[in-house]
Amino acid sequence: MFHNIKVILLSVFYPEQYQTYLMTDHPNKYFEDDLDKYSKIDAVILTWAAVIVGRLFDIGMLAILITFLVKSGVVGSDALGDLFSKNSYMSVFMGFMTYSVLVLIYPITTYLVTELWQVYFRFLCVWVEREEEAHQISSEIGINLIGTNAFLALPIVGQFASSISHFFVLYTSLKVRLGFSSTGALLLCMAPKFMLATVLGLIFLSLFHFLSLFFI
Repeated sequence: MFHNIKVILLSVFYPEQYQTYLMTDHPNKYFEDDLDKYSKIDAVILTWAAVIVGRLFDIGMLAILITFLVKSGVVGSDALGDLFSKNSYMSVFMGFMTYSVLVLIYPITTYLVTELWQVYFRFLCVWVEREEEAHQISSEIGINLIGTNAFLALPIVGQFASSISHFFVLYTSLKVRLGFSSTGALLLCMAPKFMLATVLGLIFLSLFHFLSLFFI
């Protein structure tokens, strides 16, 4: 297990060397043999553990912060009592439950998101006329992207660090595995986000127009 953790961390810190190793199967400074690879199941399970650890850290730090603010007099005990009053208790409880559910369904959401990314990579493989390698390339890049969620173990900054790492791994993988230029890889990294924003925008506008038919 500890070896897999090490390999995952190395693969997100050195994605160029990792993707080159997967592509050529030639050892390098960081990846030396077949043990220096990890499967999708390994990536999901280990990063799920990272997510749980990160969320526990967040809750612990929040508790420490509240305790410090109360003891230092910045926040009075009355204000804290109001926060957990009957009127707001359900809001706090629902927020905690939502937080917990998101952690519990992490393996499912990660698997589905990775599948969508792999569909995108297979399309790019066909575009650059490498369809015979499409399944392998898309799978290996997708697994490497899951590894970036290891940064979610970090309290507070985990999501930001994970997002930066995700972009860096994606950008590097498109250059190494599919041969895109720096500009091309950058545009292809941004394209799915623009498409998603466009789709959500169209859904919102359609919903707004539909509701306006009834209330205007």
